[in-house]
Amino acid sequence: MYPRFAEPIPNVTVTVGRDALLACVVDNLRGFKNARISLSYNDHRSWYLHVKNVQEVDRGWYMCQVNTDPMRSRKGYLQVVVPPMLSIPNQLEGAYIGQDVTLECHTEAYPSSINYWTTDRGDMIISGGKYEAFPMDSGYNKFMMLKIRNITKDDFGFYKCIAKNSLGETDGIIKLDGNLYFTCFMFNLINFVWYSTQLRSL
Repeated sequence: MYPRFAEPIPNVTVTVGRDALLACVVDNLRGFKNARISLSYNDHRSWYLHVKNVQEVDRGWYMCQVNTDPMRSRKGYLQVVVPPMLSIPNQLEGAYIGQDVTLECHTEAYPSSINYWTTDRGDMIISGGKYEAFPMDSGYNKFMMLKIRNITKDDFGFYKCIAKNSLGETDGIIKLDGNLYFTCFMFNLINFVWYSTQLRSL
């Protein structure tokens, strides 16, 4: 659990020349430490905030504050960029002749990547007719979808999803296979024949 302020800081009235005590109550602070973040300084003039192993959640504004009266502060923005990364839920997709099938790749990148599909011959796939390439967005995560209509035997093979931005490029390959469904069908047919034979022998 992260530390949180348990209650407001109460106002205090004190006579000049006396000491004052203001309480700040924080829950979940015992033992809490972010090992990735540390602070260093040079001659009490230059202060440095070190962030190790930067993650996307570290993106945002950071404030350097001097507790004078009035309080003085300066802000700086930490931008975190992400080279394209790909994940493929199913690297092998089965289909049968005449079926519509949708291939799927998941991408993550910042700045946002340019995403597209190619065939195993290296030809870029353009939406229209047989193919429909469309994205589904969820923040920095994008889902690359490729719908292939009315499958023929010429459509079986490999399809490549590609993502690129200013930091680099990556790709993934999905195999569209007609033999996968044929194998499953034959297995079920063999089981049916064996079961029917057993019934006739009873």
